[in-house]
Amino acid sequence: PSDFPVCVCDSSAELRILTRHGETPDAAEVEANPRARSARVRVAEKIA
Repeated sequence: PSDFPVCVCDSSAELRILTRHGETPDAAEVEANPRARSARVRVAEKIA
């Protein structure tokens, strides 16, 4: 949209995303630990 705010501070990214979506547990992990079913692991690397 034309009225969408735009960053004017010239900042650069401080993190690089390593997983596009959260990693989910496999079937063996969910069987061993049912609470792991809803877990998501997100990974980022600090670059600044």
